Amino acid sequence: MMILTTRTAIRSALVALFALYCPPIPLQACGFDGAFDGSFGAPHPRSIEVAVAVRRAVEEGMLSPSALEPIVPGAAGLWRATDRLHALERRLSAIAASASFPVATMAVLFIDSGLWTRFTRVAAGYASQVHVPTAGSEEIAVVTDEAVIAGILDGLISPRSAFDWGLIIVDAPPLKRERVRDLLIAAFEARLPLEASTGLVSRRTPWRNSGH
Repeated sequence: MMILTTRTAIRSALVALFALYCPPIPLQACGFDGAFDGSFGAPHPRSIEVAVAVRRAVEEGMLSPSALEPIVPGAAGLWRATDRLHALERRLSAIAASASFPVATMAVLFIDSGLWTRFTRVAAGYASQVHVPTAGSEEIAVVTDEAVIAGILDGLISPRSAFDWGLIIVDAPPLKRERVRDLLIAAFEARLPLEASTGLVSRRTPWRNSGH
């Protein structure tokens, strides 16, 4: 009886220590968790199309060869991806009030890491939730690669060219697909007076809501 009590006490202590010192498990594993390397199947049925388009864009000189390199693992890579996703969120929010093609919710996938982010319409524009579960079958999915978004944000690729080349694919019914395409092009073409400091991003857990 004493042995069982002691074992139970030890087990309880270990559980308590684990809960205290170990971070919570993210909602959806991705490459930044070391749990996805692209070899366990595509994270979305349209992922292969984007991957082929990215390789073709590199061969044509439209994207840097670095687009084919493995992702930066761990927190460093997740921070960088989060920063780019928040840049997209700011652009979406900047045009939300004047957009004639509002989109309630859409999920964006970076195929290189398997990272999903959900963008939701809110009063202030759009809110992003990074590191979320895979998009549902009825949900609008935007399938792309982090290198593509980086190229657009850096002015190396036009958003229209990214869609024309299949570097961004919207998986949705035709009408919604066109609305999302128009919304994203307008957002990427938006000229913001001043980008928010990336230092704000580094003070947040990357897969939490971005402040809304």
